Amino acid sequence: MTDVLDQYVDISFVAGLGRASGAIQWFGDDFFSHVDVYIAGMLWGARSDVIKPLSGGPAIPAGVQCRPDNYEHWLHRTVFRLPCTMLQQQSYYAFIHSQEGKPYDPLAIAGFALERNWRKADSWICSELQAASGESADMWGILDAVGERKLFVPNNSIAPGALAMLISGRDGTTILSSY
Repeated sequence: MTDVLDQYVDISFVAGLGRASGAIQWFGDDFFSHVDVYIAGMLWGARSDVIKPLSGGPAIPAGVQCRPDNYEHWLHRTVFRLPCTMLQQQSYYAFIHSQEGKPYDPLAIAGFALERNWRKADSWICSELQAASGESADMWGILDAVGERKLFVPNNSIAPGALAMLISGRDGTTILSSY
């Protein structure tokens, strides 16, 4: 029996306006500087900075957190919709929720040059968190020699643009919005 792809996961890729976003784009040779996933109308992801939502309200700490949609202004934004099964969607969301409160990985941006493993789940950057969520939900990657589903990418980092390229090439993926 074939799994029915009657659910979806929406992933938002952005290019920010600040210096940190510019550095991520420059050093990552990337169009995007950040990525979040929508869960129940909120954006979940890992950030290095405290967010003061544009709509007001309390500041949201750095690290893996839930943030309101449009919590900041962006230079560019593209939202991809990925078809999936109900189990894949639930697994993706469960992985994100299980990481809530974990810190941002300050070495990750330098990870392009350092020896580090982005799959070490003690801290995250945005694109690595989303990549690991998709692996855990069997949405991408292949089984390795020990039976773990993995993307075959360098262990030191996966940048937002690399993840966007993976997602845009996935069968059935559509763009919900882009500017």
